Amino acid sequence: MSVMISRVSNQPAASYDELYCLEAQTLIILGEFERETS
Repeated sequence: MSVMISRVSNQPAASYDELYCLEAQTLIILGEFERETS
């Protein structure tokens, strides 16, 4: 986590992109999980 914090303070733009990609991956995983359970 400390690496992420240092990145946020050093490169805000890059960290925002990483957070966006992470959120997109999470939504994809959740979507597949809902499809499997239903």
